[in-house]
Amino acid sequence: MKTLFPSIGLFIFFASLLFISINIDDPAFGQEEPSQHPVEMEGYFNILEIIYANGGHDEKYYLFVDDEFSNIPIPYQIEFTNPGEFLTAFSGKHVVIKGNTVDSQDRSSSPFGEVQILANSIELDYSAITSPSNSPNTQSHNLSGQGIPSPLKSYVILTKFADLPAFEPHDTSYYNDLLYNNTIGEYSLRNYWLDASFGALDITPAGITDWVTVAKNSTEYNNTNASIINDYAFSAIVLAEAVASIDFNGDDDVIQNSSAANLQSSGPNGDDIDQIFFVYNELSFNCQCAFAYFSPVQTVTAQGNIWLYLLFLPDQNAFGGFALGPGYLGGIGVAAHETGHNFNWNHTPTPPPFNPLNGPYADPWSVMGKVADFSNLDPAGPIAFQKDHAGWIPAGDIMTVADGEEATFTLDFLSDPSPGPNYLMAEIPFGGGGDYYTLELRKDTLFDNTPEDKLGLLIYHISPTGHPLSGEPPNGPVVPNASIVDVNGAVTPADWKDANLALSDSFTANGVTITHDSQTADTATVTVSNNVAPSPDCSPPGEGDWVVTSSCEMTANATASGNVIIQNDSVLTIPDGITLTIPTGFGLSIISGSGVLIQLGGTIIIIS
Repeated sequence: MKTLFPSIGLFIFFASLLFISINIDDPAFGQEEPSQHPVEMEGYFNILEIIYANGGHDEKYYLFVDDEFSNIPIPYQIEFTNPGEFLTAFSGKHVVIKGNTVDSQDRSSSPFGEVQILANSIELDYSAITSPSNSPNTQSHNLSGQGIPSPLKSYVILTKFADLPAFEPHDTSYYNDLLYNNTIGEYSLRNYWLDASFGALDITPAGITDWVTVAKNSTEYNNTNASIINDYAFSAIVLAEAVASIDFNGDDDVIQNSSAANLQSSGPNGDDIDQIFFVYNELSFNCQCAFAYFSPVQTVTAQGNIWLYLLFLPDQNAFGGFALGPGYLGGIGVAAHETGHNFNWNHTPTPPPFNPLNGPYADPWSVMGKVADFSNLDPAGPIAFQKDHAGWIPAGDIMTVADGEEATFTLDFLSDPSPGPNYLMAEIPFGGGGDYYTLELRKDTLFDNTPEDKLGLLIYHISPTGHPLSGEPPNGPVVPNASIVDVNGAVTPADWKDANLALSDSFTANGVTITHDSQTADTATVTVSNNVAPSPDCSPPGEGDWVVTSSCEMTANATASGNVIIQNDSVLTIPDGITLTIPTGFGLSIISGSGVLIQLGGTIIIIS
């Protein structure tokens, strides 16, 4: 039997959420307008990503700290003196943050207005580690990433603001079709992930509420601060529970998602709801934007506290339904990108130098790269590294070319069913520190839009410590991350559409040479040489004796111009179909320990 929260309970909850501060030794920290003081805080770190309708983006950082008076942790907004891409490695983990409180003057000058802590360090709180999902990742291969639950049960709550009660952009059938339609060939978020995962991930609908009206006006939800977002989310959940009787803990009436770790594990994870899409009916939160947390958030429901993935999406006619309209800017691309963050996938940044038009959102080949595009494009697919991270690519579909090896092999398109007749990706380790390149073949499909519908042989550099925008983490989990490789000398962000290695072209770096040999309508054949020493010249010189000082194999018929001398414990190999001719007056000398190997069909002719 469900029990709804009484109105007095709601009032107490929001009062504690917005006004109660944590207790620390420094009494000035709890004052209304504190001066700057050193502070050390422990809690659950989360990142809020904000994607604007004009293609811009922001990230906010929050530490959720347990409070003795409230029934869920209180969020504190953090600003870092040296932020970087590495911060995503800490999302969803218990951390210790050290820094200073921010006084009222500093807050007003902050770009977000509500920064409470200026942090100069972040590290894992090892005392709080209770599960593998919170342990530092010390392996170099991407399969050590978190798992993905499947099915992923998703719920949609449609909300209207009190000052816009009549505006309902779409009905429930629209959202059900766009998000959950699993008819083959239909364009939906559910089919996107079924296609990307080769059928391994099914985002199933747990329900959609009809439009419910939250008590506050759109102007009262005036910022994307965690306290305001949580206020809105809690109000929407309570209203939806009253109207639609949402069963967050499933038929078994047992909460499985009592910890974030359950949402970050592979396979079935119980019958709880795992994810909520909040859709609101007009611009609010002081932005034309959609936003989502990188990691699960502890959420209050009538059944108790449950950890959920939360995504917030506006639907307004003026912007073609952003972020739930027909195209990439206003379609499932934003939802797919944010769901990728739910899976602990980082961005796929372009290499430095970074600038406002280049960096974590500039890669148009990856759903975790270019989120918004003014060309009304559909979303790109996940790259091979991300699919491998999720465990969706069988080991037999991965070609590994180890250090000192050379191989020629054929790739199928990454969007092709797995397993297939050829490989879906290749891994090429280099440098000895856990770095490696991946190779993948891409083509334009319904659920994998490629730039200008190109066919692409893509190279990504996987770093075991990530590709930070600035600086490396001083103390942190090791999270591998992919960065697209510049094979054609990109100068502007638009050049990344040409990052594919063209037919007959080669790329060389870190002792690795990758050559795009040939392609068909279904495959591409490549040759990879991984720190292989060049073969010694195995043909006689134009004049004088031929002194063979290292083992080699002839590749063409040849006539010596003098004596042939084999030394240094070397072996001269003459393969099938190859003939070595030694002219009159000269001979063959084989020094002790050396030799000549004449394979079946090979010939030596010494003219007397």
